[in-house]
Amino acid sequence: MKIATSVLVENSKKEFLLLRESDPRVSGKLNLPGGHLEDNESIIDCAKRELFEETGLKSEIDYLIGIYQLPVGMHFVFHANNPNDLKCKCGDDILSAHRMNLDTINQLKDNDVLRYQKLKMILQDYLSGNQLPISTIKTVPHESWEVL
Repeated sequence: MKIATSVLVENSKKEFLLLRESDPRVSGKLNLPGGHLEDNESIIDCAKRELFEETGLKSEIDYLIGIYQLPVGMHFVFHANNPNDLKCKCGDDILSAHRMNLDTINQLKDNDVLRYQKLKMILQDYLSGNQLPISTIKTVPHESWEVL
């Protein structure tokens, strides 16, 4: 099972950051900043690392919007503010960065966005006020397992 994180980055104008992917399998599709968990990495550290690698932003994670189960894994989506609307420095796997308000996002076509239905679900949860505290996610120290 794969574990991924994304960050819904919001600026003071109520615009959200979407990135245009360069990966040949999904080239040109818009997506939230994010990626897969690495070995020995916490979920929150993964979100921060991916946000920085893809945008150059070092925003603090405010809260967890939701956890989305997919056939192949789990996706943790966080919220972060970028009140100063800092400029992005796109990473190697990103073609461009776009700030869009909800009206503009709602006008996008399904094939413009990677996993459009999931993005709509995330935005609906955000608009519904889903704000789970970061402390919801607990890191458990390594323990050996014994078969009883």
